[in-house]
Amino acid sequence: MWCLPHVKEVNVWTKGMGMMNIMQIIFVWLTTFVFLGSSIGYAANDYTASAHGNSTYGVKRSVSGFPEYCRGLCAHCHEQHASIDGQEPPPTGGPDGYLLFDTNYTDQTTNFCIDCHDNTTMYAATPLAYRNYSYKFGGDTSLTCPNSVKEAFSFVTEGGVPQAACSTTTGSAHQLTDVRNFLIGKWGFGSTDVEITPCSGCHNPHKAQRHYYPVGSLGTSPISLPSTHDSDWNVYGADTTERMDRHTYQAPYYYGSTTTYEPYGNSIADGANMPDYVALCTACHDTSYSGGQMTSIQKSQFTNNVPTWIQNPDWSASPHGDTNGDQADATYRKTPYTADRNYVLSCTDCHEPHGSSNRMLIRKEVNGESSVTFTDWDSRSNWLTLCQRCHTIAADHESGSPCHSCHAHDPGCSKPF
Repeated sequence: MWCLPHVKEVNVWTKGMGMMNIMQIIFVWLTTFVFLGSSIGYAANDYTASAHGNSTYGVKRSVSGFPEYCRGLCAHCHEQHASIDGQEPPPTGGPDGYLLFDTNYTDQTTNFCIDCHDNTTMYAATPLAYRNYSYKFGGDTSLTCPNSVKEAFSFVTEGGVPQAACSTTTGSAHQLTDVRNFLIGKWGFGSTDVEITPCSGCHNPHKAQRHYYPVGSLGTSPISLPSTHDSDWNVYGADTTERMDRHTYQAPYYYGSTTTYEPYGNSIADGANMPDYVALCTACHDTSYSGGQMTSIQKSQFTNNVPTWIQNPDWSASPHGDTNGDQADATYRKTPYTADRNYVLSCTDCHEPHGSSNRMLIRKEVNGESSVTFTDWDSRSNWLTLCQRCHTIAADHESGSPCHSCHAHDPGCSKPF
């Protein structure tokens, strides 16, 4: 459904005009509709199929002075002249880049995307709640904090230091300024930081679609590969060739179950219903980027600057990745990982995408249980809450040593497996 301009604006345009001028305006409208329906129709259709462009649940701004535009309209995010009816609705401050209604990016918890994804009605007509992976795809609906994207990124300060959020001071999150700086000059994102919002590293705002997990059909995907930004930049994971079953994958158990699996809570266990998060994450977390994604401050806070492999796991050479490790250890694995085969894990099997109350983005719920407490890098007991979700580890096995002493994602480091 097309939305005509706001009534007051039409009145301003037509006031004092003759019939010929009014007909000219109508002609412009009709020409625009024909143009949008022809050569540019592909782009328009992509947007109307997106979560933001959907006419039922899409973007809708609700602030003082903002007109009652229909849901999904571009004007909810873009102010064509930095004003409406001659005045700028909140937030004010003059024109912003890309005609956005606010500054593209300021810091960890202040940016254009978070303006609406903060679970309030300050700018969005409907509160946009966010549940972490352990809740939405793992199935533990008791994990209601973080309750917004803003809160998910609030586990750390702008400098990457853990701070109070969700009743903990030991959380972690992607440091967004680092992500933005990493994207500069890559994949057509732009050569300066003001051109980039870090959220676009994983999401195309004009194509991102809703997940219908954990129930419903196979659904669609909210993610896009950053490496496709300068080409099609389509959603990734909607196509059947872009899912985890392209690997030898076994989905972990859904919360409280030993018969159903993530991310739907049904019997599908091979990843045919799950985007290939390995491809998404390793687009940036790749050994070719020696600088990694973690600042020296962040490394010092968590690892005392010890393990370089924390930055860029080599998924192609890790027993949690593509390397076929010692299959004899199958007897020491817990279900559903007990077959004598190598399993490629999804990064999201253990990590939250945005932020976590645990360090290193470690999930609270892993393989069907919410028993993971991971707040101290050198704590053996902390490591066991995570590793014992999938492995049987005897009490006398390297007694007293944390698991990282011998085990890592990257076998190229000095530690054995």
